[in-house]
Amino acid sequence: MIVPMKKVTLYALKEDREALLVALQQCGKLMISSTEDSLPQEGCEESRQALRRIEENLGYTLREGGAIKGARQEVGLQSLFEEDAGGLQLMEELEQVKAQIASSEGQIDSLRAAEEQLAPWLPLDTPLGELRKNRTVDVLFGFCPTAALEGLRALCEEAGGALESYGEGKEGTAAALCAKKGESEALFAEARERGFTESDPPRLAGTAAEEAEGLAKRRAALEAEARAAKDRLKELIARREELAVLRDKQAVEAERLAVENTETVSTFCLRGWVCAGDAGKVKATIESVTDAFDLAIEEPGEEEKPP
Repeated sequence: MIVPMKKVTLYALKEDREALLVALQQCGKLMISSTEDSLPQEGCEESRQALRRIEENLGYTLREGGAIKGARQEVGLQSLFEEDAGGLQLMEELEQVKAQIASSEGQIDSLRAAEEQLAPWLPLDTPLGELRKNRTVDVLFGFCPTAALEGLRALCEEAGGALESYGEGKEGTAAALCAKKGESEALFAEARERGFTESDPPRLAGTAAEEAEGLAKRRAALEAEARAAKDRLKELIARREELAVLRDKQAVEAERLAVENTETVSTFCLRGWVCAGDAGKVKATIESVTDAFDLAIEEPGEEEKPP
């Protein structure tokens, strides 16, 4: 059955626009249309951005916690138009906790990498910052293939030098080649030919073991913080239905601010369509807000096509 439609044109004061739009939105009978010279209202884009932010956070909680089970929380029509301070606080804390976890995990990864870098040098009992402080001996730090270690040791001894080996690393066995100043160049060149790769230990204040212990303590503290933050995140995700309500409220605002209208310095104009049987409800809704308006409800023109 084709429902007869009426064309609606409303002129009212700009100071009444917000209240009128809220009332008409609650009424739900007026289908507002746009024209070539109509524009969205101030704050429309900001409201859309806020909606996208809420939807991103809600989507995250649904991915992590699953779909909302059971009957959805009932929300009264009027509450959809009220500010949701609790929902906003929930979203802000959710974002903060996620950022805290990401930051902690990034620092943990960096500390673990630093520990791995120190691991081959743990047997070295000289403070790392004091290495190479020798006026009579040249020292070349680095890694040599494990299979070539004993051959390099023999080479150093034959040349009057020494090879000190430490721990295993990804590049091989950490080692230090020692030779008298003035006699080291040939030995170091031969060592490189046999696969020795030069690589200085990290330049830190203490010994490798002391520095590694400090890194491990810092990492443990960050891991404890991350665990606590993840526990809190689970609690926030469990409240995802509150974010769904917040999303619904923000969607109502975004829809209202997206309504396009034309305006002058003090007035605005809305155009739209209403089912013929609901025209009286639309007029009564407008009258409940203000008596300063001009309303035309008329038949559509011959070339006009109602929705």
